[in-house]
Amino acid sequence: MHVGEKSCSLSWSGGCFSQVNPGQNEQLIRLVCDLAGALSRDLSGKTVLDLYCGMGNFSIPLGLCGGTVTGIEGNRESIRWAEKNAQQTGILARFLVADVRAALKQLVNQGEKVDCILLDPPRSGVGKDIILLSRLEPEKIIYVSCDPATLARDLNLLRPHGYVVTQVVPVDMFPQTSHVESVVLLERG
Repeated sequence: MHVGEKSCSLSWSGGCFSQVNPGQNEQLIRLVCDLAGALSRDLSGKTVLDLYCGMGNFSIPLGLCGGTVTGIEGNRESIRWAEKNAQQTGILARFLVADVRAALKQLVNQGEKVDCILLDPPRSGVGKDIILLSRLEPEKIIYVSCDPATLARDLNLLRPHGYVVTQVVPVDMFPQTSHVESVVLLERG
């Protein structure tokens, strides 16, 4: 895959989630990197938190653009591959095997702050714990969703905490079906 001037390839095993449409996945990655600001400028000095990071589908490209990335994922096998992918591409990233909701609470309790949060949760979305994102004070939140209903629920929960939807982009991951990924950029209002 190519992100701006840089390229990388990712590896994973059958126990890891991956997008099944490689061409559209590359478009999805470019879109996320663009929304994070990675294509228009270097992310050096910016901290990125990738929730539900899987095997590094977004973490690795964001790290290639200079971001200091922390990925959190509950699947141990996925984290093992994320670490291998980071090592193969030469980026410095930290990956944690943890329940995302529990890890979010811990980061908030530790007083952590980040510049950008990327989340690509399962179909069930995040739920009420999404409000914890605002306590990490990111400038941007990028939400990748495969379910419009849980996306709407989560955005409605986050809205009173100072974040405004500034962009929504559909990505047709499964042409000729009713399924679509939605990529939403929220910025502090």
